[in-house]
Amino acid sequence: MILSNIRTAACLIALSMLPGTVATADAQESKPLAFQTASVRPAAPGARPEGLDWMLPGIGKVPPPPGLLTMTAPAAAFLTFALNISEIGQMNPTMDKLPDWTRSRMYTIVARPEGSASLEEVRTMTRTLLIERFALKTHEDSKEMAVNKLVLIKPGVLGPQIKPHAVGETCVPQTGGVKFSKAPEPGSHETPKCGLTLYRLPDGIFHLGLVDVSMADASKLIGGVGGMAGGLALRSTVDGTGLTGTYDMSLEFHPEIGGPSAAPGAEDAGGGPTLTKALEKQLGMKLEKSTGSVRIITIDNIAEPTAD
Repeated sequence: MILSNIRTAACLIALSMLPGTVATADAQESKPLAFQTASVRPAAPGARPEGLDWMLPGIGKVPPPPGLLTMTAPAAAFLTFALNISEIGQMNPTMDKLPDWTRSRMYTIVARPEGSASLEEVRTMTRTLLIERFALKTHEDSKEMAVNKLVLIKPGVLGPQIKPHAVGETCVPQTGGVKFSKAPEPGSHETPKCGLTLYRLPDGIFHLGLVDVSMADASKLIGGVGGMAGGLALRSTVDGTGLTGTYDMSLEFHPEIGGPSAAPGAEDAGGGPTLTKALEKQLGMKLEKSTGSVRIITIDNIAEPTAD
């Protein structure tokens, strides 16, 4: 159960959108941005990942909470955030070669940024901490790899559960991260949340909602959620729809956590559509196998942290 939670935490961090350019360990400036103070200790026995919500901004950049930051997670989760591994397809090539302890051993980091640091500044500080305390060394490449391409089944024809985001239509900025939320109460008329929402309906069906999202971002998020709960292969998903602007859309599908990729058109035995079928019926889209350039960060070295 703990390993499953760790994998989910790392996957959710990988859904963080708006990736930026990341300097690798071999290209650090002489005086890299660092926390004012920082402590790294093994977590208490039985500890679970916590204090990570601000690392999971979804769409848009949510600033970390002010003052002291307290985070408990495996080293792999801190790496995912610090190196800005923002697509699910990047995770396996980077994480598969890590030592087992980076996924199974929990650490609590208590750190204080100097001043009001932005999310990207804290990302850089976390990377500096990993370099100094975990002896992290990396290098970056681009590789042609298998990807999923999201395309329209019929050019120019949208499904019933997607529409262009109306000009002037408001949504509520998300203050938490990409995480499972509660389903709205029946009959409620809440203002929709910007970006991604994900919850489970009483019948076990997953609801994935996207509001005011570009198709490039939607493709990554659908691929990421599909890799965690939709039976898709853990590879990057790219936009091939040709649609511009931003959209509101929703998908409701039967989860296949840990299951194989669904056969095209398959229905779940319980009556709910697979993610593949939901894409077809609800969005008028499908996933095609393709190849594309994927950013891969290789971990050249990482060691258990030095004691405080």
